[in-house]
Order: sequence, then structure tokens, then C-alpha cells
Amino acid sequence: MNINWKKYEEFDWNSSSQTAMNNNERMEIAEIAKDMLELNDSDMAEATPPGRFAATVIHPYECDLGIKIYKNNDDGRRQANRAMAVYLQDIEKLPGLPSDNVQKIIRADRYNKDRNYIIQEWISGDSLEYLQIKNAIEPAHIRPIVEQLFLNIIIPLWTKGTVWWDSRDGNYCFDANTKKLTLIDIDSLTTYYEEITETPDVWLRRERGRAFALPRLRQMVLRLLQTQGLDRGMQKKYRAIWDKEFLPILKVLGREITDELVAVTHFHHLMSELETAGLLKV
Repeated sequence: MNINWKKYEEFDWNSSSQTAMNNNERMEIAEIAKDMLELNDSDMAEATPPGRFAATVIHPYECDLGIKIYKNNDDGRRQANRAMAVYLQDIEKLPGLPSDNVQKIIRADRYNKDRNYIIQEWISGDSLEYLQIKNAIEPAHIRPIVEQLFLNIIIPLWTKGTVWWDSRDGNYCFDANTKKLTLIDIDSLTTYYEEITETPDVWLRRERGRAFALPRLRQMVLRLLQTQGLDRGMQKKYRAIWDKEFLPILKVLGREITDELVAVTHFHHLMSELETAGLLKV
């Protein structure tokens, strides 16, 4: 099938200036996704605007799948070369995977020998970033989101040595109906694959990634708490509690602290301190 790949490569991934795809562009991407999955014309497909590396959603039969079609620009090729190698080796060799709260990869392949793509589990709901932009996070959602973020994702994986750098709102999806949080867009998990699986006692790259992830995690929780309305004094109080009660644990989790229960205990203490300080109200 003919498709305007040049348009696809050049589509602006920056959400602050992203333009909408027109119907023809969406249909082109949907058709190519159907071709990749060898679906019939009667199967429904829906395309989403390409992101930095591009993504397409497909809904075949009663099983929802997502397809990420990598761009052939510099960013896309660099990301694809690393991610595809890991997916083809089996990403679930990473300690802590598979997990019910981490999106699953079903297949990695190439289309027409020159374009990488992956087929992944489709996760219902919306990213935390989108929900915050739309002011759609309810106070009752804050606790289950924060608890799942750490008790189901960060602590279990980091404790086992699977540390990654790209922890941000856009990479976590929350389904308000099921109250489930899922780590999506998991390419960042592949960044330190060789170090984790081949030289697990070496932490050089993972420590650099951890240093990048820690302020992002602190800011993620703050943004969630801010949906309740926090003045600057309360924000300062939050940062002080985080830095005292939980940051020291996260800094060494997986390297010096390998007992998940230790981290879980400190997390519950953090939540208790946030409640006492009036920062976690529900």
C-alpha cells in the first residue's frame, strides 16, 4: 500500500504544538497497521497522531492491540535499533517482568524490510499527563495512583535491579473505571538491558538513569497532590517530607536495599506523613 511516509516522519511530536491528523492521514496509518497484522477489511482500525517515534492503535476482533511504527528519522532509528534488539531477545528477561502493571510486548518485526514496528497490549484509560491537562484527576484517584506507582511498579522492579530513567506522567496510563495504573511506552526499560541481564553487579548506567528519574518521580507525585489545591507553603512541606522519608530509600533501592518489604514499609510511612501534614486528603 502507498503511504506518505514523509508526512509521517515530519509529523510534529511536541504536544504543545501538535496539529491534528486529518481523516486521510489517519486512514493511511490505520490501513498500514491492518496490513501489518494481516487483518481483514471488516476489522476496525483507528490511528492516533504519531508521537516522537510514532504510534498507531488497532482494534482487531475482540482483542485490543497497539502498534508502534517507528519513524525512519534519526530519533526513530536510534530508538528502534535499541528497542527492537531487546524485544527480539525477550524483554521479559528483565527482573520483575512480566507484571500486571507494565504493558506487554506481543511481537517485534519489520514491515517491508525497512520499517520497525512492535505490537503491544492495548491499555485502556488515559495518560496521567492528559488527565492533568484536562483536570480530570479526581481527589479519590490520587491515592490508588500513587500506591500503584510505587507498590506495583517502581518498588518491585527497582528492588530486582530493573531501574530505568524515563519516569514521567506521559508514560503512565490510568483507567478511572478499573482504578488501574499501567506503565506504557516501555522503550525506556530497554535502555540498560545489557547491564541488567549481563552484568547485574555493575550499576554505572543505571545510577545515571536513576539520578534522572528521581526528580521526575517527586514531581509526578507533587502534580497529583496539587489537584487538591496546594499553596506554595504546602508544596515546600511536601518536598521536605519526600526528601527525608523516601528519597534516601529510592537512591539505593536495588543496589543496597534488595528487600522489597523495607521499601514498602518506608513508602507507607511516607503516605502517613503526607496525611498528617494535610497533603493527602482522601
